Amino acid sequence: MISSLRRPAALVPLAVLAGLLVVAGWVFQPWTAFFDDVVHEGSPAATAGIRVLATGEFVGHEHPTRGTVTLYELPDGSQLLRLDGLVTPNGPRLKVALAEALNADATPARYVDLGWAKGNVGEANYPLPVGVDGRTLPTVVIWSVWGPAYGSATLTPVPQPALTDP
Repeated sequence: MISSLRRPAALVPLAVLAGLLVVAGWVFQPWTAFFDDVVHEGSPAATAGIRVLATGEFVGHEHPTRGTVTLYELPDGSQLLRLDGLVTPNGPRLKVALAEALNADATPARYVDLGWAKGNVGEANYPLPVGVDGRTLPTVVIWSVWGPAYGSATLTPVPQPALTDP
């Protein structure tokens, strides 16, 4: 048996198997199931001239998910999505998106990708791309590109004070 492993023909299948295991590990990231990515970014709430446009609370879909979400308008007119107290299981390739709704299979429908989740536990800020108004996309989704939403939050508009003339 040992002498057969010394032949190059016996090493080719082993090399192919090793290569496939490396690729599968990179694609599916199985270790993420065992470790949390904790993030604690500062809140923009104390920034002068900031407005709260909408808020919501996460509910679980494929996995238990909790936390709150706030859509802010910054003084320069840009918008920022803030996740607070987020707790969801870690998983491979988690994304954050703003969507019109969820499809029947719990994937986001007509969505704007805000990027990879910075963490599965904690507080994180996600700037919206220029020209995107978060008020027109009322569903915040945390999902894995491999399957349905881990959790989602429906944004509820916050009434804005009426402008008064001096």
